[in-house]
Amino acid sequence: EELAKKNIQSLWSELLVITLSSTFTSYVLAKGISVSMSYFTNVWGPNGWVVSGLFASLATSLLGMGWACYCDDWYRNSQAKK
Repeated sequence: EELAKKNIQSLWSELLVITLSSTFTSYVLAKGISVSMSYFTNVWGPNGWVVSGLFASLATSLLGMGWACYCDDWYRNSQAKK
C-alpha cells in the first residue's frame, strides 16, 4: 500500500541511500576488525587468534542483535498502524 503511493524515483533514491550507508558501514567495520585482529595476533601470538576470534564473534553477535531489534521494532510499528 505504502509503496504504491510512492513514485519510482523516490524508491530508487531511498534504496541508494540505504545501499551506500550499509556499504560504508560494512567497510569501516571490516577494516577496524582486521586491524584489531592483526594487532592481537602480532602482540600475543597464538593466543591472539583466540582473542581475535572472541572479538569477531562479539562484534557479529552485537550486529545481529541490533538488526533483530531493528526488524522487531519496524514490524511492531507497522502492525500498530493497521
